[in-house]
Amino acid sequence: MQDAFARFLERGQAAARSATPAEAVAAELSKLITTGWQAPDPRYRTLQPGLPYGSYLLHLSPKGDFCVVQDVFAPGQVTGIHHHRTWGAVGTLEGRERNSRYAVDPDMKEAPHFLDSHLLSAGEVTTVGPDELDFHEVECASEVPSISLHVYGADIGRLERIMWDPDQRSYRSFTSDYSNQAVGLPLP
Repeated sequence: MQDAFARFLERGQAAARSATPAEAVAAELSKLITTGWQAPDPRYRTLQPGLPYGSYLLHLSPKGDFCVVQDVFAPGQVTGIHHHRTWGAVGTLEGRERNSRYAVDPDMKEAPHFLDSHLLSAGEVTTVGPDELDFHEVECASEVPSISLHVYGADIGRLERIMWDPDQRSYRSFTSDYSNQAVGLPLP
């Protein structure tokens, strides 16, 4: 199984250098998912203690321009509406996730406007874009935790990004970080 992940990293990093990195990496990610690959340590499949999610860094290229993260969401968990500032490909390994897209005004003075949503079941892959106005939210839409593999063109856990804060009715900066150390896993 680790050979499948090593092959994916090699092919995925090559695909990331293409003219359409999100789509090219999504094709490679789809191949990995169909092998039935799972992270070798069961702690990568757990929620971070005290939180309804876990976000685990599995791989980070030396230049920080290609990372692979495994996210785990508890049933009903919903992320905030956020953007990525980099291309990305996301594949669902287990459970189901609802991906909802939002339009955001260029001046970021108004609340995001819902565009559409689609349900991703195990084995399905989607992409996210680097556009500053490409916002979405993700919800675990299954009765069991959803587990998804995320590939980005940057160190997503340390990249300063923007999310909508519904309580303050404004956008704010955030950095997502990783859950590795909270469950005793090293950062690669």
